[in-house]
Amino acid sequence: MQDWSKLRFLVVEDSATMRVWLRNSIIGMGGKSVDQAVSYADALYRINNREPFDVILCDYILDDGEKRSGKPKDGQHLLEECRQRRLIPTSCVFIMVTAERAYEQIFAVAELAPDDYLIKPLTPSILSERLSKAYDKKVALKPLTDRFDARDFTGCLEAARDFLTQKTPYATDCLRLIGECLLKLNRNEDAHRHYTAVLMEYPRLPWARLGAARTYFALDRYDESRDLLESLIVENGDFTQAHDLLSHVHEIKGSPERSRALMKEVLARNPRAIHRHREVVRMALEVDDVEDAATAYESMFEHGAGSVMLQAGDFSGFSTLLLKSPGPAASAQLTKLISTLNDHYVKLDSDTEESRAYRLAELVAQYSRAKSNGNAGEADNYYAQINSAMRDRPVADNGMQMAIMEVAISAGDENRAAEVARQVLADYHGNEAMTKRIIGAMEKGGMGSIAKRLIGESEVAMQNLNRKAVGLAKEGKVQEAMYEFIRLADETRNLSVTFNAALAIVRALESGIEDTVLMRKLSHYIDVMKNRDAGNPRTKQMLEMAAPYLRSA
Repeated sequence: MQDWSKLRFLVVEDSATMRVWLRNSIIGMGGKSVDQAVSYADALYRINNREPFDVILCDYILDDGEKRSGKPKDGQHLLEECRQRRLIPTSCVFIMVTAERAYEQIFAVAELAPDDYLIKPLTPSILSERLSKAYDKKVALKPLTDRFDARDFTGCLEAARDFLTQKTPYATDCLRLIGECLLKLNRNEDAHRHYTAVLMEYPRLPWARLGAARTYFALDRYDESRDLLESLIVENGDFTQAHDLLSHVHEIKGSPERSRALMKEVLARNPRAIHRHREVVRMALEVDDVEDAATAYESMFEHGAGSVMLQAGDFSGFSTLLLKSPGPAASAQLTKLISTLNDHYVKLDSDTEESRAYRLAELVAQYSRAKSNGNAGEADNYYAQINSAMRDRPVADNGMQMAIMEVAISAGDENRAAEVARQVLADYHGNEAMTKRIIGAMEKGGMGSIAKRLIGESEVAMQNLNRKAVGLAKEGKVQEAMYEFIRLADETRNLSVTFNAALAIVRALESGIEDTVLMRKLSHYIDVMKNRDAGNPRTKQMLEMAAPYLRSA
């Protein structure tokens, strides 16, 4: 029998009647410390300022003052924020309690994976039974999940393997943690062997099949990843993580429209999934489909206002997209964005990087609205504030950088536009879609010649990156050069560097070095080149040169 007397409970419920019922039920089970919150803000305050809670019971619909003021926050927002900001450890039991039965709401919460989802009306026996089951599991796995939370993946991996040697009903949970740790440690081949072994014992286990697909993806074996994901989705249609990964596979394999269609299909089931709206925006902008990008942004803010998952770059990105279609409609949408920022995100008393980013996003929105309304003086004032903010604390997020570049182009500031474009090109070297976006934006702003110069500079910078390895090769230090190329290829994932690394390995093997690890590395690089740029003559050339060693591998 579970002893609840030593645990700390938090009940988050706007209904006084239900709040009392939950409290009395917990006390009836033997609980003594039961804190209560009537709203999202109240709950967040208690989570941040009280002793850590062992159990949180949270209503999904929090129809309190925030709802009436037009600033609704609910149980999903609370769980998102707790997870995103790591306010509660994995060992804390979080159970959603609600009368909501609509598919969209249940699906949205299920994606967040609370420890349980209880439908009202409840009985004390059901509450006790489900809570006991969830808590027993959390206690058993706490030594592992605490290490995982601390990002000690090696320690978690070792502890999970030790745990498996004991007789435990949570063996599959340990196996799952082992796979996650291996992936976090980038031990992709070990992870692949692990998931393969798990599937030998549990052939239909969805998370293991997804894990195997993830390792195929990490190893650039995209066809195998796609086949496994498609079969998984047929049997588990609501397994959204499988849809997400399959979407990325389609995109890498050269089917961006299939990728976007799949992402939209899952969004129709859970429109509150902000990261998927963001992906649709990105894919739309890469093919210059401004209308689809705007629609995705509108849906993102309609369903996500107040969510901690909305980033400053989302606000600035939508603002600069609206900047391209000035007028009353754009101005009204920008006013809504500014209101949402001030209601939920802009904190003037905070000097964190996140708060500064949201304040900068508000300046971008204010500039865009002033420009859309044709108020040049006001726009100049906001642009000066943006420049001042950038000088004081430059932003590192590339989404925000792109927005600042668009604003600089709109303001006719060639120096600022070129400075930002240069930084983004360095980060995305080899990404043709991003390069095309930057060139397109600068050409539309009359800065096409600057864009071409920056592309040339970017190529020179990449050559400089290779210079050390090339210099070693010229000095006759073939082996040192090879390992330098391998290091660069694994860090940058740039096709040109990958080719150089593959070529260096072939030359080393031709010199008589026998190394199965190098052969496997060569095979991996060839797969990368075939999957990303099969039509490139250099890919075909490398395939011919590497063929004898690939057969050996």
